[in-house]
Amino acid sequence: MSSRQEKEELQEELAMAIDLRSLEHVEKALEKGADPSRVDVWGTSLLTPLDLAIKEGVKEKDESTLDIIQALAQAVPSKVCRQVAKNTLTRMKRTSQNPSNPYDRSIPTMDRTRKICRLLLSAAQERDEDFHHKTQPTPRSTVGTWKALLFSEDFSDVTFVFDSTDDVLYAHKCVLAASSNYFAAYFKGPWGKLSQHKSGTWKTDVPYPVMRAILAYIYTGDLDEVVLLEPQQLGDSLAIAVQYQLKDLQDYIEAAMKKAMSLSSVKETLLMAHLHDLSGLKNACFDFIRRNAAEALFVPEITSIAQEYPDLWSETAMAVSGRKRPREDSD
Repeated sequence: MSSRQEKEELQEELAMAIDLRSLEHVEKALEKGADPSRVDVWGTSLLTPLDLAIKEGVKEKDESTLDIIQALAQAVPSKVCRQVAKNTLTRMKRTSQNPSNPYDRSIPTMDRTRKICRLLLSAAQERDEDFHHKTQPTPRSTVGTWKALLFSEDFSDVTFVFDSTDDVLYAHKCVLAASSNYFAAYFKGPWGKLSQHKSGTWKTDVPYPVMRAILAYIYTGDLDEVVLLEPQQLGDSLAIAVQYQLKDLQDYIEAAMKKAMSLSSVKETLLMAHLHDLSGLKNACFDFIRRNAAEALFVPEITSIAQEYPDLWSETAMAVSGRKRPREDSD
């Protein structure tokens, strides 16, 4: 039998052991030299023996179990490795705090659990580093090309003009349309029909510094935090990102709003989230109010929502109290 055939049979043996969820057979196949990274069985079937190995590793001092865990950890995506480590620590904490659970609360058991989690996280980091090593960086010439296009009047076919300043910004329809469904739809529709666009002019009420930062982000991916993430500008920046359907930029701004959330800003943030139907940001506002209920429910600016937006206040009250929203009757 050729060496290649032997390797293929070993891989089949390991795949079958994983499919049968047999830790014993997985161990034997690994000892013979099977490579878990080449197994065409993913998801829960691969995680089951990994989970079994973790449970065995927590209970036993046998280092061979750790070798199995490491081998299997190297065969699953890094994101999965991190989640398994998190679940393992959560399970240890939950079971150790439950008096009715026969969990070994000894220091050696706790130490083995933490060692296993460090092993999982280390495997995830190695896979990430290997991925980034293999991924070629964007050539400097490409970066230079996009920076040269940014704000260049040469070959531009869109000129943004502003109400509050005589400044102009030059752009290119093909670039804007490729980056945003909003621009793509606009150029296919109203752009050629409205007289104001006949010369390529686009009059906008977006402030010049903000529009300049938006175009820089579209062309180069550079985020001007001073302009777009300045606390007083966050609301306007979010509205523009939503309008132009720039999802990545929207995510950045939402994250900044969550980080900057305070008793004085939570109402404005909640109203923005409600207006644009941003459930993640809205839930973050609910969580903030719930965590700070002792103060928040006595801030007039926050409680005024009850009079100004009764439906939103009702939703807020339900979320803060931990009650689920009632299901709406279908027509």
